[in-house]
Amino acid sequence: MAELIIMSVVLMGTVLLILLLMVRQDIKDVQESVNYIYNNQDKVDYIYKVVKGVRKEREKKEQRKSKERSST
Repeated sequence: MAELIIMSVVLMGTVLLILLLMVRQDIKDVQESVNYIYNNQDKVDYIYKVVKGVRKEREKKEQRKSKERSST
């Protein structure tokens, strides 16, 4: 019985260690992303403006296509 308890404790400890290592890597990735955004704010702003402009153009094209379809 004691062996079973010891084995289950070891198994749970191993699982928790694996989960901790996985979460730790995710946290590290998020920290690196935040640091990149903070250190390159001007690039991020430029990319945001470009993406916003492309979205507006796409919406305009879709509106034109829908108007052309409805008029024919």
